[in-house]
Amino acid sequence: MVVADTSFLIDILQGDERATARLREYGARSEAVWIPAPALEELYFGAVLARHPAAETARVDELARPMVCLPLDAASARIAGFLRAERERGGRRPQSRDAEIAAIAMKHQEAVVTADKRFPRPRGLQIDTY
Repeated sequence: MVVADTSFLIDILQGDERATARLREYGARSEAVWIPAPALEELYFGAVLARHPAAETARVDELARPMVCLPLDAASARIAGFLRAERERGGRRPQSRDAEIAAIAMKHQEAVVTADKRFPRPRGLQIDTY
């Protein structure tokens, strides 16, 4: 299993060949791609603000339908809070959604798939880039 970062999902929606190839690889290996609730929220936010909200929302629905949605539960929220504080102390501006996605993956002990070079990389989090 792998946890999808928002950037990976956006790249798929935009037809990025690297992202779609990686998604096909997961399918060929029967490896599940899980979507964290914060990433799904970001996708819907963008869809509603798009030029054609109904069509974009339908695209997000279609992409997310086969994926298990992982919630931001109390354990993940705790991890995310620590990650954000650690980044703040290190002088880096913490991004709450990225910290939440990383925390959800860490809680489930799974990798995050992302091409975002600014995505947090705390010790113990595996990153699968494409």
